Amino acid sequence: MMHLQLRGHVLLSMLIISSAATVSAQQQRERSTCTLLPVPHAGKFGYIDGSGKLLISARFDNAECFHEGLALVQVGSRYGFIDKFGELVIPSAFEDASSFSEVWRQ
Repeated sequence: MMHLQLRGHVLLSMLIISSAATVSAQQQRERSTCTLLPVPHAGKFGYIDGSGKLLISARFDNAECFHEGLALVQVGSRYGFIDKFGELVIPSAFEDASSFSEVWRQ
């Protein structure tokens, strides 16, 4: 009986590790397809292009990659979405949010 419990724990651990590796690989793929990359600077986040040129100034507390033309950003304790020009097109009025592509995957 103890052997079966131990085997179950080993299988569960392997499943968790496998899931974590899949998520990391998926996040890595998303980062590699970002046309504008969120980058930290002086405690805030902005966006650079592939050549490293700063296109959107570092003024967000947190920032995600663009999906479907919008990027999730955090301003203070609230979340909103910016366009590729850095304009808030969906105000930062939400306590929680996720990028558009994440909503459809769930």
